[in-house]
Amino acid sequence: MKFENVKIWIALLEYPFIETECVASTLGTYEYSKWLCPGTNYPRNEIELAFTSGTSPSRAHNKAINDMLNDPRGFKALLIVGRDHIFKPDALQKLFETDKDIIGGITTARLRSITQLKEPVWSIVSDWRDGVPITLTRVQCMEKMKKGNYQPFEAAVLGDGLMLIKRKVFERMSPPWFYEPPIPKEEKPDTQKATMGTIGCDILFCRRAQELGFKIWAHPGVQYIHIGKHYASVEYNLD
Repeated sequence: MKFENVKIWIALLEYPFIETECVASTLGTYEYSKWLCPGTNYPRNEIELAFTSGTSPSRAHNKAINDMLNDPRGFKALLIVGRDHIFKPDALQKLFETDKDIIGGITTARLRSITQLKEPVWSIVSDWRDGVPITLTRVQCMEKMKKGNYQPFEAAVLGDGLMLIKRKVFERMSPPWFYEPPIPKEEKPDTQKATMGTIGCDILFCRRAQELGFKIWAHPGVQYIHIGKHYASVEYNLD
């Protein structure tokens, strides 16, 4: 699918902060995606970049979706960018050209984290087991990408650090599109330790989209680095 004359809304989420490196990375993608060809004196695509704030991840996501849907210019897709990720300028172009309803990049690296070597790849989930997502280790993720010749593949769940979603997905799904389940007091995570599973608003969104018949795709050719300083999570049973 040719990346020309497209209308895409880029939402850089803030809850409650954004890493400066992420802002620079997103601006690079914005400029590249808008002009695309060096030397041209007119925009090739209509790209909107918005900084979207929220008191929680789900509220930031939902505000970005509402802003995109309510804009009179009729944007056809939304690129969600996490607050602490960095990626190459051509990331949006590569995701768009796959022509998938929901597709995102893959993170296989994490900076500034003392638990980096212990963490699984949170952005890719291979399957569901009793309502809980099963994550892949970094080694398993790299092996899967290599075996598939780095072509997009279907996944059970994809993290939303860099996710492109077509407008029709939101129009078919009833709001709120993203939400976070309440955390029982006895299950609140220890913020000083990384846990081995998570049910976040991105995972719940993917599962709801699948129930409506949409597929979730991961693009090994679009990799991003998670530069966050902290990570805490807790397992939930969705059923």
